[in-house]
Amino acid sequence: MPWTGKGFKKHNKKLDKGQATHAARIANAVLKQSGDEGLAIATANKIIGRKDHDPMREGYHKED
Repeated sequence: MPWTGKGFKKHNKKLDKGQATHAARIANAVLKQSGDEGLAIATANKIIGRKDHDPMREGYHKED
C-alpha cells in the first residue's frame, strides 16, 4: 500500500509536512523496486536525514 506524507509521519515524527511527503515518495519508489517495506522506510528516513540532502535537486517542494 503506498504511503502518503501524513501516513509516513508515523515512521518519523520529526518530519514536517513537506519532508514527510518527500519521504513517502522515496519510500514508495523503493517499495516498488524492492518489495521490502522495511528497506523502503529505512531508505527514505536515511535520505531525508542526510545533512547533504538537497531536496530541490530531487524535485521536492515544501508546499506539496
